[in-house]
This record gives sequence, structure tokens and C-alpha cells, in this order.
Amino acid sequence: MRDFSNLVNYIVDAVFVSNTEARIVYVNDAAINAYGFSREELLGKSVSTIETEITEVSFKEFWSKVAIGTSRTIEGLHFRRNGDSVPVEIHSLLIEDDGERLVVSRVRDITLRKQNERLLEEKSLQLQAHVNAPTESLFQIDPSGKVITANQTLSKRPGNDLESLIGKNVFDPVPQELEEVREIHVEEVLKTGKQKTLEDRREGTVLKTTTYPVFGPHECIESLVLFAEDITASKTAEEELKESESRVKRKLKAILYPEGGIGALELENILDVEAIQSLMNDFYRLTNIGVTLVDIHGNILVATGWQEICTKYHHVNPETLRNCLYSDIELSKGVEPGTLKLYKCANNMWEIATPLVVGDTHLGNLFLGQFFMEDESVDYDFFRRQARSYGFNEDDYIKALDNVPRWSRETLNTVMTLYSKFADMVSNLGFANIELARSLSERDGLLQTVEEMESRFRRYVESAPDGIFVTDKRGNYTDVNEASCIITGYSREELLNMNMIQLIPPESLEEAENHFRLTIETGKSEGITAFVKKTGEKRYWNVRAVRLNDTSFIGFARDVTALFMSQEALRKSEEEKSLILNSTKAIIVYYDTDLNIIWANRALAEHLGTDVEELIGMNCTDVWRRKKKCDYCILRKALDTGSQKTGEIMSEFGTTWYVKAYPVRDADGKIVGIVELCEDTAEINRLSRSPEVAFEALVRAASNIVNANDPYTSDHQKNVSDLAVAIGKKMDLDDETCNCLKVAGLLHDIGKISVPTEILARPGKLSDIEFRLVKEHSKNGYNILKDIDLPWPVADIILQHHERLDGSGYPNSLKDDQIRLESRIIAVADVVEAITSHRPYRAALGIEFAMNEIKENSGRLYDPLVVKACLGLIEEGYTFENS
Repeated sequence: MRDFSNLVNYIVDAVFVSNTEARIVYVNDAAINAYGFSREELLGKSVSTIETEITEVSFKEFWSKVAIGTSRTIEGLHFRRNGDSVPVEIHSLLIEDDGERLVVSRVRDITLRKQNERLLEEKSLQLQAHVNAPTESLFQIDPSGKVITANQTLSKRPGNDLESLIGKNVFDPVPQELEEVREIHVEEVLKTGKQKTLEDRREGTVLKTTTYPVFGPHECIESLVLFAEDITASKTAEEELKESESRVKRKLKAILYPEGGIGALELENILDVEAIQSLMNDFYRLTNIGVTLVDIHGNILVATGWQEICTKYHHVNPETLRNCLYSDIELSKGVEPGTLKLYKCANNMWEIATPLVVGDTHLGNLFLGQFFMEDESVDYDFFRRQARSYGFNEDDYIKALDNVPRWSRETLNTVMTLYSKFADMVSNLGFANIELARSLSERDGLLQTVEEMESRFRRYVESAPDGIFVTDKRGNYTDVNEASCIITGYSREELLNMNMIQLIPPESLEEAENHFRLTIETGKSEGITAFVKKTGEKRYWNVRAVRLNDTSFIGFARDVTALFMSQEALRKSEEEKSLILNSTKAIIVYYDTDLNIIWANRALAEHLGTDVEELIGMNCTDVWRRKKKCDYCILRKALDTGSQKTGEIMSEFGTTWYVKAYPVRDADGKIVGIVELCEDTAEINRLSRSPEVAFEALVRAASNIVNANDPYTSDHQKNVSDLAVAIGKKMDLDDETCNCLKVAGLLHDIGKISVPTEILARPGKLSDIEFRLVKEHSKNGYNILKDIDLPWPVADIILQHHERLDGSGYPNSLKDDQIRLESRIIAVADVVEAITSHRPYRAALGIEFAMNEIKENSGRLYDPLVVKACLGLIEEGYTFENS
């Protein structure tokens, strides 16, 4: 139990050991710290002291009936000494120690997991509410087109409830030709793994359907989500907007650019129609002379003094209206600018027309009329026939005819002269407006060039990848770039109302203030410090600050959180390695090539009765031989030959030690030091009395160390070992190979002791650096075991257990028969156990998912014979003992 105590006190979880009478016989330091009891208050007490949901009776009843080696994992509620309750996960194992049955329980606080599970459930409900909220159709289908789920909008469209839609094919209700298009659309998404949008028109409706792939583990598309939106209105508006934009662009070009053709303009684009209409209204009241401005398409822009015969009759009847348009467009042609044309309209009344020419382009006409000459006789018979022909009331039509004004020749000449000048003035005014607009456009262009030059440096700043902060001497932000907003999560407006201190966590304030003070005093500074994003997330940035002037400072900040965390992880990894090496009774020393001590573990210091720090720099002869050289120096022999050496040495105290020496090489293969491992031969002889027991204890201890470092994969190695042995037996492999598989399975993840626990237990996605650290575990496992004298090639098997047949594995991208058979078996067992087990970043995916994975990748990633054996076991009912 003493060796057990030394080991479990390094485990971060609470460990309780109870007898089958439900009495606590051992607790580790972590349990004392977590629960607040003293060790004396717990030892000998009932398990009900901390656990109220498990009674002594039920505890005894369960553990008195099961076999040695039985384990179980349950969740419960534990109570601390102060009365606080804590949700926990309890993993218990029944062992036998000197004939006594003991229950070893590792207890993990799962408060955070429970909180995350509740949060996940709440998020799921919120997601469903959000899915049902849109007015557009949203549905999920499997690759064959069957509906998995849908929102309420989709269920209403076919007239079915939501439940009746589930399981139906989504293409059934659509026309056949559209069904084929949609199936091709879905097949392309399944093939490419990229989202795709389809627009289709049906009965005047335009639907925009976007299909998104949903990826499962191993980048396989499990389902598709379709979002169908009615875009009829926006599509119509878009087409109208394009046409409108085209017209506007043509008009702007004609107005603003000297090369722009005025012919692209309409008369209404040049003239102030409202102002001219107001002017003509006033003139009509004074002269009783009506005027009309018409563009070349016949559109009336300005009209005053229209006669009743036109408004009540000629403009109402379709045939007479065509006469009016013919008169305004065709009969008015051929008039030179500055001249007038007197003619009778198609409805037999006099009109005067003069063209409106802007620049060299004829854009419309100015008309005066309708009227009769004072000295002419009106042909009433003609108009009576016209009234009868078009269905007008003859008497009322003639009355309207009598109201048409009669002009003298003198009045006619005066009016023609006046409106000729007016037309010329309107034309010149329109052209002057265009010239003015072009001048203003040219001026604006020059101003824009100046503004662009002034803003160029601003664009450089905005496009910079680093956050750029400008502050005053008090640390208030006066300017920031877009990258600053991305890094901090604050908007520009928010940052410009903040002080730099507001981004610094309390524990880093002094460091940040010293950094800023150095910038003020020396003009520049650089360093890494912590900051807090708007979300509350703590990050790290490297800030290079420079003084611009006496009152302004600029800082260039780059988020280096990933680098900082990887350095911290490496530092912690080194600490964990030292912890492990210091926990062994064996003496471990690292010397340089002159045999001076670079590092030593605590066992050497305890053996010599001194501190580790005092040993650094001492020579090996100072430690073992009182400055006397050995006749046969094992360390020097290993340095000279470059290979491992073993032997015995007697210390000055008369103790005989068994020594192993391992040369250390740098990346270029040069020997830079030597590692010495010393064990007391008396202890070795004692342990050698039961080599099989010691070997199994070593394997179990190594496996437990990995489980302690990676608590979320507890029992993973044992499960992999059991399945690998079962596969080996299924393949009729000999007992020796199956024993090898058992040990390799138990130790296949031993390299994870070099990976920080917080990375292994992280629920979120790992960064590239963190994932690379995890992938090193197969190499680390090989390095740990390669020099241990085992009866099987366990180190090589562990090194290769993440290799794949097609060369896509790691660390050496081996292919096919380059990979050991045992490694190929461990690989399949490892994948199946991992998929069927819970992980911090996902729930267990189930045995069916695991079977599909190895079947689909048989021959590509995994050995077909191994896959066949594994599938046979599962079909026969094989299950994991600890699942």
C-alpha cells in the first residue's frame, strides 16, 4: 500500500479506498484538499460520510458478490465537510491486497460538465425556437432525400403537420422536371462538400434554395440542410433596379462627362420642369395663350391653357388621341432650331411648333395651340362629321369648338417671335446646366483625388494585420484600426471611448503600466502582456509601442495567445516530466560530456542527504568515488562508443548499484551528454523473485499514470487491450502474439504523459500547435519503452499504432506491410473504442457508427483481415467490460 500511496498522491482526482464493509481505509491528498476533512476524520468512517445516495447495505451487497477486477462508473452527489454538495463521477475497481478485498474509487468533480450539459440542452431548445421563427422553409434531409427534421414554415406549405413530413422524400411534392434538377443539385453538394444555391420559377414565384452539407466525424457528410426562400419580390425589384441603374448611368455620363452623348438624356433630365410649369401658368393668366412642352417620345412635360375640345374629346377617344400624338411627333418634324412651323394638326386645328435643341441634340418641341385665324371660316360640317364619326355629342362638341380662340395675323406673328426666343432660351439654359454640371464634376474629381491621397495612409493602416492603437499620454485611445476591433471584440466607437487600462486584467495592470511608462520615458518599448476581450476571454498580445510626439503614442499589437499558451504548455510538460522522474526510487542523473551534472532527480539528493541544487555542476566522481576515477567507467564507455552500456558500481557507502548509461544526441546526431540510471541491486533482487507479478504491476502502473493524466479516457487502454486480444484470437494468432497485444494495448497511449492534462481534457477544438503536441504521443511512447528489455517489440508497435495503410497516418507515413500486424490490430481496436466512448468534446457515437467507420475504410486505412475479425466479434455480441 505504501508504493500505491506514493503513486496516487500524484493523481489530481480524489482517491478513496474502502473495504467491503463500506469503511474508508485510505484517502489521497487530493481528497483531503477537496473535501475539507482531515485524514483522521475519514479513515475508518463509513462511505456515507461523503456519499448519501449509496447506503452501506447497497455498497456491501454489490461489492461482496462481484469478482476481483470488476469495475463500475457511476454518477453521484458528494458532500464536503462544510455541507456543500458536489456532483461527481465515481470510477471504482475491486482489487485484492494481501488477501483483503478493497474498492479503489477515483472521484472526479463534474460540476462543469453538468453545467455544460444543461447549457447544451438550453441551447438546443433555443436553436429549435430560432429554426421555427423564420418565415422561410428550413429542413434537414439525409443523403437519399428523406426529411429528418423541418421547421413549422415547411410543414404548413404542403398542408401537413411536422410529424407527417418526417421520413418523406423532400422531392415528392415538386414537378418531375424540377425534381430532376434538385436531385442533381443535391448530388453535387454531396460530391463536392460545398454549399450550393438553386433558383427556380414556378407559377410566377421565384424560390431560392441553398443547400448546406452537415459533416460528421472523419469529414463524412451525414445530412444536408436546405433553406428555401421566396425571393419573387426581391427578384422583380432587382430586375427593375438594374434597368433603372442602367438609365441613370447613361444620364450621368451624358451630363458629367465631356464625351458623354446628350442623346442619352431626356428633356426632363435637363430642365426644371416644375419651374417652367409655374412660369407658363402665370403667363397664361396674362395672355390667355396656351403652351405645351413635349419630348420627342410624345410625353407632355409642361401644359397650360389646353382647350376643352382637346381635354374632353380629342384626348379621350383612342383614335383622336393617336391624331394628337401623330401631330406632336410627326407633323412637327423638320423644323430648324430658332424657327417655327405653323401647321394644322390631324384634328384640323392650327398649331405652332418650334424645336428644343440642347447642344446639337433635338430633345423635344414647344407647341402653341390649338387656335383658328380670325380671317378664316371654320368648316363646321367637317367637325360635325368628325363628332358623329368618333361618337361625340355633336352639340356639345360644336360648343367646345366655338370656344377655341381666334388669333389675328398680327397676334400670331408676335406670339411666334416671343416663343421662338423662349425656346432658344430654354435650349441654351439646358446646355448651360450640363456644362455647369460637368465643371462641378471635374472639380469634385480633383477634390476626390486630394481626398484619396490623404486617405491612402489611412487605408494602409486599416489593412495592417496588427492592431494599431493611438493614445494620448493618459492612455485614452484617440484612433484605432479595424484589426484592433477584431482582436479586442470592441467596435471602433467603443474603443475611442475607452482607456487602455480597461483592456488589462487586474493581475497584469502593474506590468502594463510599467510598459506604458517606459514608452513615455524612452520613446519605445515592447513586451507580452495579458488583455481581456469584450467577451471576457483572457488573451495575450505582443505590443510594440512608439512615442509619436509629446502627447501621442502608437502601439502595434499582435495576438500571440497560441504561442504563449504553447510555451506555457511546454513549461508545464517539463514540470510534469520532472514530477514523474522525481517520483521513482531509481537514481536518474544527466551529465555533460565531461561528466558534470546538468540535472538530477530527488532520489540522488535523498541518497546523499543534500539538495538537488547543490548537486548541479558536481562531477560524477564527487558523487560516487570521492574524486577517485573508476577503473572501468560505464559512463565514459557509453560516451566513447555512442551506445548503451550497463554494469555495477559500488559507492563510497558500500552499496552496490546496477547502472545503465544512455548517450544523448542532438538534432545533428552529435553526442552532447549521458543519462545515468542507478538502481539498488538489493531491491532489484527482491523484485526479481516474482518477475511476472512485477511486470504486470509495472504495466498496470504505467497504464494508470496515463489514465490520471488523461482522465476523460479512463479505461480506454484496458478496453483497447481487451479488444485487440479478442481480435488476435479471432484471427487464430498464437498465445505469444496475443500476450504481446495485451501489453501493447495497455501501454499504447503511455506517451500521453508528456502531453499537458488541460490539452487532453479540453472540450473545444484544439489549435494546430496543441494538436501537434498530442500527435507526438506515439513517438514519446516509443522513446519511453525502446530501451526497456521487454519480450516483445512493444515500443515499435506503439510507434506505429497511428499509421494507416494508405500512408496518411503518423509519425512516419508508413504504408501496407511496412506497418506491423500488431499495430494494425491496435489501430482498429483504438478507433472502435474511441468512437463508442464519451469524450470531452463530444458524446459517444455508438457501436453502429464505429462499425460503419471501419467497414467504409477497410483496405484504405485499416487492414481488411483485422476489420473482418473485429466485425465478427461485434456481431457475436462482444462488448467492452467497462462500457
